[in-house]
Amino acid sequence: MPSYDNDFYHSTVLISEQREAAAESICDMISLEKEPYRAPSSSEDFASNVVYINYVTRLREASRAIIESTLRDCPVLASIDHADFVAIALNNLDRFAATYSLEAGQRAIDQRKWSLIVYAVIQFAAETCSGGKVQVGLEAFDQMFGKAVPTMHEISNMKLEILMALHFKVNPPTCGEFCQLLYPFVISAVHEESSSQHSASISEEIVRDAIKFSEEASCYDVRFMGQKQSNIAFSCMAHAIQQNKCTSTKGNALQKFQMEVREALGLAGDAHP
Repeated sequence: MPSYDNDFYHSTVLISEQREAAAESICDMISLEKEPYRAPSSSEDFASNVVYINYVTRLREASRAIIESTLRDCPVLASIDHADFVAIALNNLDRFAATYSLEAGQRAIDQRKWSLIVYAVIQFAAETCSGGKVQVGLEAFDQMFGKAVPTMHEISNMKLEILMALHFKVNPPTCGEFCQLLYPFVISAVHEESSSQHSASISEEIVRDAIKFSEEASCYDVRFMGQKQSNIAFSCMAHAIQQNKCTSTKGNALQKFQMEVREALGLAGDAHP
């Protein structure tokens, strides 16, 4: 959560400048949400993809559990943002599953191969969230691989296969990142409905709620991962503002938030959520 001096919130000019800076970053991130970053939904387009149907109905849930348990149990990942880590890993896994084709004669994907794929996307997520400073060791995956521990050559080849399939786009903008950037807009929207001393804490609560909503949506339903993360972030933030007990009495916070976001994005560029 961004930390700001309380004096920052008392100045309309500074809040306006912070919104403009955030809007520029938001527009830059929205511009990255091109097709290579987006996962397919489980729609008719993929009805004939045996691997993807199996992934959506069975493998995704098991893979998500592995990703979350790795994040929970691996000490080197303790300081990494939970929402971003899971979102990046699942986003890459969703998109790779949609590109994967069985080899001639295969009826299902090899379990060891899939374990290697999951390990690779976890590595990508760890590297992305830590700025390349964290590597997840194989010792955390003893139960998944058993005695068939992959070699470094196999791991490197799998990471390269995923990189090529995803056009080297393995660090997609996440919903959590968009929610963090929307913080100045929230503080501006709730400032008039609450005292100055409480507006910052209320805004932090709203952002946390929005990130929680977005995390649950993206992680538990593959159809949300197929949507632009910016759209999910704006929707979750609007829902969090509307549900917050401190901003619901006058009913102006949500309207002001939506208006200021639209205006700011219009000033910063042509991208709109």
